[in-house]
Formats: sequence, structure tokens, C-alpha cells
Amino acid sequence: MPTAQKTAAIEQLRETFDGATAIFLADFTGLNVEKITDLRRKCRKDGVELTVIKNTLAIKACRALELEQLEPHFHGPTAMAVSTDDPTSPARVLIDFRKEHERPQVKLGFVDGRILTAAEVEALAKLPTRDQLISQVMQLAQAPASNFVAALQDVMGKVVRTVDAVRDGMEKGTIAAKEAPAEEAPAEEAPAAEAPAAEATEEAAGEEAAAGDEEAESDDKKDE
Repeated sequence: MPTAQKTAAIEQLRETFDGATAIFLADFTGLNVEKITDLRRKCRKDGVELTVIKNTLAIKACRALELEQLEPHFHGPTAMAVSTDDPTSPARVLIDFRKEHERPQVKLGFVDGRILTAAEVEALAKLPTRDQLISQVMQLAQAPASNFVAALQDVMGKVVRTVDAVRDGMEKGTIAAKEAPAEEAPAEEAPAAEAPAAEATEEAAGEEAAAGDEEAESDDKKDE
């Protein structure tokens, strides 16, 4: 391979490693072209990129990203399955395919800067997918809310039924209607209404007194 192509291939691998959430290496010895194509198709269906790589170029890409811990595992026929989303997807596809075809043999997984053994990759493959986990979390989050709404609707239903029963009883006369406090207000204000009457009485008394004085003055003039 010309130097320019090697450089481009190393750069592409470097970008793949750098953007991956999970990397899985597998030995595809024993798989023919047809089966490798089938494996690629299943990987693509689950959002996984499967690439048959050259070990020497992969080692150089690892060194550029300071991933030297991966170098010893780049030997023999090597396929690399990479996911940029769900870290369990590559493990699941590889393990399921191996159950059906007895190949490929998983070398390792690399997730969150940690190397996973073949046994750990198998355990990872048994975990729910990212979408399944999200669905389960949403179900758990929605359950208390639905219970709360049901309880609230039950309480509101009881209130409405109670109000209807009271209204029905008042219409039938089985429940006496309570007099409104507003009707008693005039009785309490009665003293204020009596004030003009008292003033009128006092005014009348004053007029009578004035009339009496006038009569007294008239009698005095007659006497003179």
C-alpha cells in the first residue's frame, strides 16, 4: 500500500477509534466471504460498523491516540465492530452470530477506556439495548404519575357526587336550605334607621317649645 494510502487509512482508523463508544475485536478465521457479508449486514442493521482491518495500521492508529493497551490484540485475522451509540449492540450481534455459525471468536471489547474480556463481552451482550432501557425507565416514571392521576380523578368524582346529592336534596326538600347571612344585615342596621326619627322628635319638641314661648309672650302683652 502506498504511503499516502497508509496515512489516510491510519487517519480513518484514528477517527473511528476516537468517535466510538465501544470497540470490539474478533477473529473471523473460518468465516467465508458470504458469512462475513451476512455479519456486516446484521451489524449495519443494529447501527454497528464492521471492518476487516490491517493490524499494522491499527497499531499505528492506537499509538496516535495513546491506546497502547489495545496493541497486543491486533494479530491474526481481525474484524473490528464499532458503535457510536449503544455499546451493547456490537457485543450482541457478534455473540448471536457466533451462536449460529460458531464464528467469529471475540477477542475483547473496549468500552469507556476499559478492556473487556471475551466472557465480559458475553455478559454485556445479555444486557437490554439502549432503547429497551429507555422504555423501561419511561414505564417506571409514568407509573406513579398515572396512579396519581387516577387517585385525583377519584377524589374529584366524590366531590362532584356529593355536591349533586346536596343540590338534589335541597330541590326535594329533604335538606333545608340555610338562610343567607346577608338578609339579617338590615336588622343589625336598625339603630341607624332610628336616628332620623329621634331627630324628628327632637325637632318637633323644639317647635312646640318655640310655640309655647310665642303664646306666653302674647299673653303678657294682653295683660299690659
